Amino acid sequence: MIGALVGDVIGSRFEFNNIKSKEFELITDESRFTDDSVLTLAIAKYFLDNGKKLDSLKLIKYIKNFAKTYANAGFGPSFLRRVNSENVLPYNSYGNGAPMRVSSVSYVANSLEEVKKLSYFVTSITHNHPEAIKGAEALSSSIYMLLNGATKSDIKEFITKNYYALNYSYDDLVKNYKFDVSTQNSLPEAFYIFLISDNLIDAIRTSVSIGGDTDTIGDMVMSLAFPYYLNPKSKEGYKVTLSLSEDKKEEIKNVIKGVLNKFPKELIEICRLFEERYDKYLDKNYIKFND
Repeated sequence: MIGALVGDVIGSRFEFNNIKSKEFELITDESRFTDDSVLTLAIAKYFLDNGKKLDSLKLIKYIKNFAKTYANAGFGPSFLRRVNSENVLPYNSYGNGAPMRVSSVSYVANSLEEVKKLSYFVTSITHNHPEAIKGAEALSSSIYMLLNGATKSDIKEFITKNYYALNYSYDDLVKNYKFDVSTQNSLPEAFYIFLISDNLIDAIRTSVSIGGDTDTIGDMVMSLAFPYYLNPKSKEGYKVTLSLSEDKKEEIKNVIKGVLNKFPKELIEICRLFEERYDKYLDKNYIKFND
């Protein structure tokens, strides 16, 4: 889940000012958390408080309360109108707000079937369009598989067989990819970026470099990259991280620390409690809450 926050914060300052390059400072004073992180943490908080109980009305209250509290985090006006209304019905959205907030599901669930059930639960309360349901399931299922040792080849086969074709060219994406907030035109690109990444830092740099909705693409890419590159169960990805120079390993730690420092204490506490209860996967040498 921390990976989603990292991708969101680093991608945030390029959302409406695409850079189309891997050469940029990862964290600056302009870097900030957005609605992507707020709703990711709202769902994480729901699981912390309620376990796996499927109470849609209660989850909607969490979503609304977090959105109201952090209304300046970049929520769209249409979403905020719904947040401030009595309307709690889903609105048939296929926006990438569905997959960007779903990552905690993969840590809470104990099987792929449970991932799909919980993914549907947290998604359908707002984004009940088939493309949104499909995208959230594809991402959460892949994160779960990576947490349990899946390789990039496993993920590519799983996604292309069940969800999306991934017939992209990196150079073509850099040249031609445009801002698109639909799940079906941003999540497949995120999968592709993860699959071609060389290491954790390259994953975020590559996600920003194609442009588009960079905070959300970063969120989705890094929610895949963390359980691949920082997870000892992922012998393939973790081996890459172990092979990095000490300077590069230190860079990863500093980036994560720098991102977490962008959040207020109450949101960091949700992260800390969630990692303590549900995340027994990632190498904790890279994720520190008490510095």
